[in-house]
Amino acid sequence: IAKKKIILSVGRFFIGLYNEKRYDILTQAFRRAFDTKLNNWEYHIVGNAKNDLKTNFFLSNLKEANKNYPIYFHVNESYESLKRIYNEAAIFWHGAGYGVDEKLYPEKVEHFGMTTVEAMSSGCIPVVINKGGQRESVSTALDGFLWDSIDELINYSNDIAEKKIQVSTLRVNARKKYSEFNFDKFQERALQLISPFFS
Repeated sequence: IAKKKIILSVGRFFIGLYNEKRYDILTQAFRRAFDTKLNNWEYHIVGNAKNDLKTNFFLSNLKEANKNYPIYFHVNESYESLKRIYNEAAIFWHGAGYGVDEKLYPEKVEHFGMTTVEAMSSGCIPVVINKGGQRESVSTALDGFLWDSIDELINYSNDIAEKKIQVSTLRVNARKKYSEFNFDKFQERALQLISPFFS
């Protein structure tokens, strides 16, 4: 499937004590990018959401803040639908842990970026926060980009959109990286993460 001018994020919609996806910050970044260089791009966010007051309030505020932009919320969609968007999207954004001191609150960053690796398997170029498990999944300028600031997130995305870098090479390398995270390796990594709790 040919890639479209789509940026994708995947993860649950919620406000919680840990591992928030920071869609407030990412949508704000997209609005900035859209107003400057990415004005023919779309941003799609796919995730599950509970049907409770807190989540509904969060989602409705998010939709209201972004109603004048091509930002689409795919709530509780099927895995088939997610796979289709993975295949269509050109860039993958991830921001869980933004604004968090990783040493003080390690539980608030993602320890293994499964959605990032899934995106890479579809040839989606990841532009993800330089925290937690994202550092294991992505090597900057080789198979994607790690960002520390919103300016970096936008600039890397602009460079991909304008093909200022070897986009096709990044896509090939992203797919190769995915093959390193096969089930055995994922299982091994999961055991490493949980073993301290049982020792």
